[in-house]
Amino acid sequence: MCMHRLFLEPDKTTPAPFNTRTIVLTAIVLALFAVAVALMLNVGYLLGGIFIVGSLTVFMGQRTWWAILLTAVVPPFLLWGFFEILLGIPLP
Repeated sequence: MCMHRLFLEPDKTTPAPFNTRTIVLTAIVLALFAVAVALMLNVGYLLGGIFIVGSLTVFMGQRTWWAILLTAVVPPFLLWGFFEILLGIPLP
């Protein structure tokens, strides 16, 4: 059902339009996630998390440096602290 709704227009008979811009934006996001996974596996969760959250924040249009920094740094540290310190589950 989800795939049906994703690929069909609201009238449920015509395919949704895929233009070049949508495909390029999707490829950019996939590339960002690939780099983030590589960073998480090689360097660690904190740097990979900071990279992906920060880059997606910029990608979505945020241009204020303090908001980007705050959004990129705080959530990965909170998640790391929750799993690593509180629960005792090590992250890569």
